[in-house]
Amino acid sequence: MDFNDTPEEAEFRHSVRTFLKEELPERFKTEGNPFTGGGDMRSRFEEMKEWRQKLAVKGWIAAAWPKEYGGAGLSTMQQFIMNEELAENRAPPVGGRHPPPPYPPSRPSTPGPAAPRLPARLAAPTGSGNR
Repeated sequence: MDFNDTPEEAEFRHSVRTFLKEELPERFKTEGNPFTGGGDMRSRFEEMKEWRQKLAVKGWIAAAWPKEYGGAGLSTMQQFIMNEELAENRAPPVGGRHPPPPYPPSRPSTPGPAAPRLPARLAAPTGSGNR
């Protein structure tokens, strides 16, 4: 079995690495999780909000979701590559809340059969990182 990236996967991996090199806040690279460590909670919250907005522009908050619903439409392998590179660079995990809430999420993590009927007012804020 060949575990090497295909040319398309290698290109995607390179684009993720370039994005992280240019956009990942320096504090995340050195301290990791933005919810621990020094600094006041407000500044850490704002820093995380800015980071999530950068991810949302690329559709990476809901990476598996179709582009028309605010996602990136990534394949399973692309999602794996993205998450692997995020972890390697000590970036906060994509999606959800960290730390996780003590209750189940209010909507599914990927659009199901009802997705075409999903109102845009619900799908767009989720994929944009605003919910």
